[in-house]
Amino acid sequence: MGGDFGPRITVPACLRALASNPHLKILLVGQPDSISPLLANQNAELISRLHVIPAEHIVANDAKPSHAIRASKGTSMRVALDLVKTGEAQACVSAGNTGVLMGLAKLRLKAIDGIERPALVSVLPNQKKSKTVVLDLGANVNCDSQMLVQFAVMGLSLIHISEPTRQAEISYPVFCLKKKNLRAHETGRNLVCRLLLEKKNKEIDNTTTLKDANANTTKD
Repeated sequence: MGGDFGPRITVPACLRALASNPHLKILLVGQPDSISPLLANQNAELISRLHVIPAEHIVANDAKPSHAIRASKGTSMRVALDLVKTGEAQACVSAGNTGVLMGLAKLRLKAIDGIERPALVSVLPNQKKSKTVVLDLGANVNCDSQMLVQFAVMGLSLIHISEPTRQAEISYPVFCLKKKNLRAHETGRNLVCRLLLEKKNKEIDNTTTLKDANANTTKD
């Protein structure tokens, strides 16, 4: 029900998602009076895989997370998250208030063991004509090095799930983060800079060793 334009954007998006995946089923949570007109005269096969779950209230886009979370009972966002909690849904997708979604998800679903905070993620195209997973994109204001490790693990998990054959294509910083190559009290920015500097120094050392080896071969 949230987002800049509400159901008149999210409902057609759900129908497009159903059309793109014949195995997908959607529980559409919101106010039936606003949703039902947008489903009229739609493809019967798509509608058969979509079920509307009523919710009395919505979370406003400009609502403060602390207040909205306390008053979240009966909202479409909380009902949707509770469907995940009870196992009736496998995931929750929302176009609504991001701050409330992050806070409410952590409160209702809890965090996975080893993950301290949720992260916002996006997939961007790269120069190899492939895709790069980037996170965190604003869910957390301050991130320490341990949280960066957790973000890296989450990003790797997303890649492995969506592209299982791409497991070997891991960037150097992410690989080091996954190995938890950390130092006490190191900030996230310093950690990444150190990893990249170590990589550069290693490349220089390898180049020097190769030149020395070629020189010795020439002398022989």
